[in-house]
Amino acid sequence: MTTNKTIVFVFLSIFALIISIALLVALSIYIRSSYIVLSAAVLSLIGSSLFLIRFLYRTFINETSTYKEKYTFWVMSYSMFIVVVFTIPLGYFINVYDQKRYTKNFLDLLNSVEFKSILKLGTENDVYVQLGNTNTGWSKTRLVLPESSNASMYLNNGYCGLNYDDDSSTSMKKSISKYLDKDRLKNNQIDLAKLSIMVHEFGHCLDMKRDFISFNTKLIPEKNTLIIGKNAIVPKMRSKAKDIESYLLLAQDSTLWKEVFADVYASGYMFVNHPNEAFQITKGLQEYRLKNKKDDPEHNSSCYLNVVLTSTKPKSNEELIKWSDKIREDKKCNSGFY
Repeated sequence: MTTNKTIVFVFLSIFALIISIALLVALSIYIRSSYIVLSAAVLSLIGSSLFLIRFLYRTFINETSTYKEKYTFWVMSYSMFIVVVFTIPLGYFINVYDQKRYTKNFLDLLNSVEFKSILKLGTENDVYVQLGNTNTGWSKTRLVLPESSNASMYLNNGYCGLNYDDDSSTSMKKSISKYLDKDRLKNNQIDLAKLSIMVHEFGHCLDMKRDFISFNTKLIPEKNTLIIGKNAIVPKMRSKAKDIESYLLLAQDSTLWKEVFADVYASGYMFVNHPNEAFQITKGLQEYRLKNKKDDPEHNSSCYLNVVLTSTKPKSNEELIKWSDKIREDKKCNSGFY
């Protein structure tokens, strides 16, 4: 084989090695693949590794090589092969480890002051909140997948489900608690940044549950429909929401409308229940939304949070929904809702 061809084959082997490792990890963590695809990746990984070992042997080892040199070569080759073989199930091991970590955090969160506050708030609003466990919440908070997030809320048949991961929320929590007194923060028995995020998600539950019959069985209309309201739909689109299918389609285009309510509701909750820190929490959240408006425009509620800071605050949890609706309906922010 000529030197030029050898160089090409060596680099192709290196490329194949790198791509195979990346592919195996990605397939193990993110995608349920067929055995054919996985087998092809494994064979590519092993084949490229063997070719590189063969090339290195022919390049550095010859008849004049000492025993020490040969011994070193084979030890390093064996070590490389072990590392390559270990890489094959690496994605699986990462999955298992992270799921165990998530399970531990889930159990801690289940008994936390923050989640108990959410349960209490749910009871006050006649809705049960279920905390997402490893089976229902891990992939939605830990993996980089479409619509995954550090925290999320989903509506099920008559109850709301909350997914939350503290590790994934580090950056957001840091921004929200930016203006809080650090010494007071350490001595506080409740994580207000975490609670603020969770109340935000609960706000989605309250905003949307008003529209579904499964949460409001006393309001069953004469006509056969699951939709009894359009509160979570942008006002200018509400006339198009005729049934469950059109409602769900329009809901996808109403993300900012829903996020505004959730942020405003969370801020209002803080002013009612933690008034000494509420202004700082809201200010931190406002700056976080503003900083990320280009990358995440559907969460840019900064203008409405500014309205919150300058408006009359709610006096009780019972006032929060109407108060949040009123702030969201403020047309000063010109968000194209009307």
